[in-house]
Amino acid sequence: MNVMAVQRWNFWGGIITAVTLVWAILWAFPLYWGVISSLKPDDEVVRPYIELWPETPTLENYISALTTTQIGAWYVNSVAVAVGVTVITIFISMLCGYAISQLRFPGRIALWWLILASFMVPISALIINHFVLVANLGLINSWAGIMLPQLIHPVIIIVYKQFFDQVPKDFREAAVMDNASEFGILFKIYM
Repeated sequence: MNVMAVQRWNFWGGIITAVTLVWAILWAFPLYWGVISSLKPDDEVVRPYIELWPETPTLENYISALTTTQIGAWYVNSVAVAVGVTVITIFISMLCGYAISQLRFPGRIALWWLILASFMVPISALIINHFVLVANLGLINSWAGIMLPQLIHPVIIIVYKQFFDQVPKDFREAAVMDNASEFGILFKIYM
């Protein structure tokens, strides 16, 4: 490397480093502000001027949150819903990806194109539809009402389909000749 290339790299490397540092500060500041605000008493939070550090740091807000709310139950609900949605979504997507990849049935290609086309619909356009669905099913304020709209993800179906497409067809043919069921082929051969 010649001297000019090193100097050019140092210049652009410095610019990239500076931009990255500014970006990191802009990204981290709201997190810092949230933590600092949680350590302030109520009268310091509403002051008209900005303080980067509380005058009298206190854990009073954390104690209040732990004692006056049901934060433990909320946390358990969040974990249960997250784990439930993850497990069910993976299972349903695996079955769907396998069916589209390996089984021959009428409408398979149309279903595949429908899944691909679903990427064109923004999630925000579906929020009201999801609410109406959950309300009509009587699932408001229930785990099922939270989980149901999230159970089908086209990305995971596509990943599974592509995975099943990559497995050699000979494995499936050998399993069919050995009289294996579709679930047997899926869970014993592919998975």
